Amino acid sequence: MKRRSRAQRRRLPRRLRVLFWDTDAAGLDIDRNREFICTRLLQEGGLAEVKFLRACYGDGAVRSWIVRHRARGMSPARIRFWQLLLKLPERRVSAWLRRARSGDWPRRAA
Repeated sequence: MKRRSRAQRRRLPRRLRVLFWDTDAAGLDIDRNREFICTRLLQEGGLAEVKFLRACYGDGAVRSWIVRHRARGMSPARIRFWQLLLKLPERRVSAWLRRARSGDWPRRAA
């Protein structure tokens, strides 16, 4: 079995790079680019990406990102999914969803 170098272990896995089509995904470092990687995977990722986030960063870091960003950029269904998975407070999550619905974007898109 071929051992991966430290730099290779810190790179984003090849299977996840398709979600980073607008940047040099091969150059992403899972430590240095944590914020960007979490943002993209939380907003766009599926089950494989959820598993990666939880394994790589842990539930505490994922929860911290969601709370710090107030789940901005995530769909309501995705926010509720993480609410259940991470046991986020119902009141807080509902407030984020109300704020998102009352923002400028829903009025412009209508």
